Amino acid sequence: LKVWLMSNHADLGPGMNLQDVAIAVGLAIATCVFVATLIGAVLPMGALLLRADPAVVAGPALTTIVDVIGLLLYFTITTWWLELSMAITP
Repeated sequence: LKVWLMSNHADLGPGMNLQDVAIAVGLAIATCVFVATLIGAVLPMGALLLRADPAVVAGPALTTIVDVIGLLLYFTITTWWLELSMAITP
């Protein structure tokens, strides 16, 4: 709904529509939230198994890992759903 309301009737590429963009963004964000939660729960437990301090892992390291994986997931899912090409044209 937000994509539709905020689009201001934007021009999209051939074969794309706002519903596809909304589904791609929603699916990507939901997947990123799920994976971030999973990583946030598993990483400190993994640190305990390695006899490391979970507080060290739960700080900047966790944030960096979740940000990088979330960004990669977001672009991978939206590229796949919208069937975009990764080729760079001059």
